[in-house]
Amino acid sequence: MQSQPFSFRVLTVVITAAALSLGMASGPAALPAAAGTAVTAAAALQDPTAPGMVVTVPPARLADSRIAQQLSGPLPPLGSGAVQITGHAGVPASGVDAAVLTVTAVSPQAAGYLTVWPTGSTRTTTSNLNFPAGQTIATTVITPLGPDGGVQIFNGSAGTADLVVDVSGYTRSGRPATVARTYPLHTGIVSTTFWVGEIFDPSASDGSQMYSTYDDDWYAHFGGCDGITSTGCHTERRTAGNGYFPTRMTPHENPFYLDLPFDDVNNSSAFTRRAQVIPWAVDPGYAGHANDGNFSYMKNRWVQISKGGKTCYGQIQDAGPGQYNDATYVFGTTDARPLNRRYNAAGLDVSPALNGCLGYSSLDGDSDVVSWRFVEAGAVPSGPWTRLITTSGLNNH
Repeated sequence: MQSQPFSFRVLTVVITAAALSLGMASGPAALPAAAGTAVTAAAALQDPTAPGMVVTVPPARLADSRIAQQLSGPLPPLGSGAVQITGHAGVPASGVDAAVLTVTAVSPQAAGYLTVWPTGSTRTTTSNLNFPAGQTIATTVITPLGPDGGVQIFNGSAGTADLVVDVSGYTRSGRPATVARTYPLHTGIVSTTFWVGEIFDPSASDGSQMYSTYDDDWYAHFGGCDGITSTGCHTERRTAGNGYFPTRMTPHENPFYLDLPFDDVNNSSAFTRRAQVIPWAVDPGYAGHANDGNFSYMKNRWVQISKGGKTCYGQIQDAGPGQYNDATYVFGTTDARPLNRRYNAAGLDVSPALNGCLGYSSLDGDSDVVSWRFVEAGAVPSGPWTRLITTSGLNNH
């Protein structure tokens, strides 16, 4: 599966040259809201122009390098072009945070990729669209806009590439409402500890934390070993003095992370039924992705964990322990026991930051017992867990 850039929702489709020659916009009329813009279904029905909602516009062409529309010509090898979004094709001149764009590479001279990112910011290192030489192919992205209301597009190939950009919607500025939902509490659950960079069983397919089920480059994206690297990668005790952050490295993602035994991307059985068992699968920003292998319903979701009068919060960044399709335990309402029988029948792994925050008795044991529940992002209180929030999307390649 293709790598996904920071907070983008990506769908790749092949379109025909005939459609382009007729000037037809290739984007859909409506798409769910971008990551971090979940709203209640009721609000979506009552006020489709609320902050964070996608406001649809008739599909229209914004740029076409073949006719010098916003782009003077084909993008040069390893070159970029800027496209103004706001103030064109029904998109307001102000009050817009993001846009729904369909970006098309038209008969590129060489194989490569396109990257879309907001003007005025550093280009991301991942691609939105990979293309072979000579083929016309498009991708639809919901992308944030720069301060001037535009985006930049990079041609990561050794040849020139014509570019077509269509718009079919935008999101309004402002803080969106959050979904109001209370999730059941899971009690008396054994928890173990894991950490980025840990290799506890080199012979097992799930024995390395150099990668996670949602990020093939987890170690690099996190910033390295979430612990001590004197001989290998080992955990360390965390304290409140520095917010339970690692003491020997600076993380690039939230060190308050965990896993639960439902892999909604790489376990085929879990993938097949994820839209039926995950409670938020019908929420704006999630609905319509049931068959999208480049989308995870689980990654970055928030979980509240309590132990001995202490409550801390973390984000899901992996799946396990031991099981990967345990929907009855993970999403059930009857406080079911985990199917997993390994590691003292543990029902979740937590990071060293959560281990320290909750006051676990062991740095790397299987005797600590917790209660946990899902929580919506809007219900997460400020704390060390909100100092650095992970927003990166799925990265499987």
